[in-house]
Amino acid sequence: MIGEKGLPDITNDDFNFLFDGNSLVEWNGQYLENKFKTLPLLNGKGFPIYSIGISGQSWTAMASGISDVRFNHWPKKRNILFAWEGTNQLTIGSTTPQQAIDAMLNYINTVKSTQDWEIYVITTIPRFGTGRSNFNELLVEYDNLLRNNWKAYGLAGIVDVRMDGSPFKFTTYNQSDFERVFGIYIDSGTHLTPFGTDFIAELCHQKLRGLGRAPVIPAPTTDKHLASVALMLNGQGANNGTVFTDTSPNNRTISRLGSVVTSTVQKKFGVSSLFFDGSTAALFTADQPNLRLGSNDYTFEAWIYPTSSGNGTTRGIYTKRNSNTGARELRMYLNNSNQLVTEVTNDATGWYGQTSAALTPDQWHHVAAIRIGGVIRSFANGGRFGSSFFFGDVSSSTENATVGALGSNGEAPFRGYMHFRMTNGVARYANDFNPPLEFFEN
Repeated sequence: MIGEKGLPDITNDDFNFLFDGNSLVEWNGQYLENKFKTLPLLNGKGFPIYSIGISGQSWTAMASGISDVRFNHWPKKRNILFAWEGTNQLTIGSTTPQQAIDAMLNYINTVKSTQDWEIYVITTIPRFGTGRSNFNELLVEYDNLLRNNWKAYGLAGIVDVRMDGSPFKFTTYNQSDFERVFGIYIDSGTHLTPFGTDFIAELCHQKLRGLGRAPVIPAPTTDKHLASVALMLNGQGANNGTVFTDTSPNNRTISRLGSVVTSTVQKKFGVSSLFFDGSTAALFTADQPNLRLGSNDYTFEAWIYPTSSGNGTTRGIYTKRNSNTGARELRMYLNNSNQLVTEVTNDATGWYGQTSAALTPDQWHHVAAIRIGGVIRSFANGGRFGSSFFFGDVSSSTENATVGALGSNGEAPFRGYMHFRMTNGVARYANDFNPPLEFFEN
């Protein structure tokens, strides 16, 4: 058994490693194996490292699968198995945490009855969308049984994914918080992303080394295009707050018209968002050169939560003009049918526009307008709904950049909640994409 001091210096003649569990390995193929091979204890040693995963696999299913040749232990080697499937077992009917543990014990005993393996079980991560209303509470109870009884269960140890310092350490999550916190680690709420796999591989590696702390793996909390962000209004502040901060590198002065506030009632990320009540209101900032588009690529995007009280009206998201009769450049808005409209012009009279299907009120939507070379494209919730050629410069407006209306005088005000970001010089999206879970700040 691997002790607290971890493994000694080892060669490729010493060990055989196996990872078993759909949530752990199946989604990313051999990514976990390849990542594990690069970690310091194992790097360049040429160990046999295998992984097994079947979609929907439970402890019960895993116990019937040990005839797989990858379970054949290597004589004269230490055969180390990392297993992870408490979540799938608990999705079966009304399975209790203790029943899930019993299924795990059957798996362990089945493995040990035919093969020579040192077995480590990995604790669970928070999950949503399983159909059980108290699923995360069940997972916590299951994990506590593992922590308190792993020696009695005959395990070599556990890999505690929720240990202190881990991003998965449990608190009470709702669905929105879950997506914001764990979206970089879990794909579609069920399987690990490569970034999440890196984290688990490092945890298993540190367990082998006898280290009792969570690995320091930096989350992607920066934006590689941050230097090109021209304006960012994430709406972070107190409930009913009236301080508005441009968190782009420009730190522009933001002026308020009417009753715009920061609100904690709804937010896609952070603690709050911008709230526009539909009165004559807007946020705006004075013209600067990097707010003008010219021939640049660009990305205008926002997370918007239009309230149903705005149905049947035109609601501005962004424009660069003082009034609806001012100089033209680009504008985004919802029309009176709740469709997203994105329009851009290269002259003083005409708009080149694209219109989406209707967006459902009273829920969050990601909307974006981009230019990439000679093409303008529009997206709603990551799906492209418009693409057309656009050549030459966008008409240059020296008027105010306005968020939440179609003019800094408050015409066609937005009704609902919003986070906004403008990137000048970069087309962040070319084709369909997964919308960003948050806009990273300066």
